[in-house]
Amino acid sequence: MKFESLDLNPEILKGIQDAGFEHCTPIQEQSLPECLSGKDVIPFLIHK
Repeated sequence: MKFESLDLNPEILKGIQDAGFEHCTPIQEQSLPECLSGKDVIPFLIHK
């Protein structure tokens, strides 16, 4: 998923793009829409 597809504040989106990011990581893809809808989220990821 691209950050552009999220309804982010234009200034935040510009900062993300200026930092060189275009696509969400899998954990961001799952958690950001929930956060943006106003839900409380505690994401976790197990690294192997």
